[in-house]
Amino acid sequence: AKLNPCRDTNDTASTLNSLVKTRRLDMNFAPYASHYALRCAHAKRGLVHTVFGNIVVSTVLGGVALPVGNPKNNRIENNIFVGSSGNQIDLRLSGVNNRFSRNIIYYSDAAARLFAANASARSSISEFDHNLYFLAANQEPQIRGIGSISDWKKLGFDQHSLVADPLFVDVGNGDYRLRPESPAFTLGFQPIPVDKVGPRTRLRPRNAQ
Repeated sequence: AKLNPCRDTNDTASTLNSLVKTRRLDMNFAPYASHYALRCAHAKRGLVHTVFGNIVVSTVLGGVALPVGNPKNNRIENNIFVGSSGNQIDLRLSGVNNRFSRNIIYYSDAAARLFAANASARSSISEFDHNLYFLAANQEPQIRGIGSISDWKKLGFDQHSLVADPLFVDVGNGDYRLRPESPAFTLGFQPIPVDKVGPRTRLRPRNAQ
């Protein structure tokens, strides 16, 4: 059975201290246009999310979004985000103590943006570093609402991050394993076990009709 990534992710995020781990979400296979793959929000409901070790492909507004409800204490780490047609990540948030580290972002549309962000990032993000970014169109990635990567770094973010080709095994055929010489490993990125990710059939209870 094909995974409905939006529904599956929202089901996971509906519990306290949720962990979204080791999945591949191909949003272009969803039965409807998917704006966000993973949305972390609603601090008033006590939700705290850890998003670790996922591969997210072909979203519209972002692989991860922290858009509403003053999200706090969310950890987005060691994920691969590929080819959003709008923003790769949406950071227009107003929460506190959110962390984004050791992630890989790869896209090829020069009209798309690396992030969407605003001035609230300074107070809402406690850690944003050791990430790897690459725009395959041979242009400098731009951040909606901020400007260039240099402008973003002036806010104190991504001081050790790199803009470089992550060296996927075969990006043209959707093989996002990393070659041994990938610069991601110098940033502390851990290989994602691709044999354990992807669509899964949900088992029904034995007494289900």
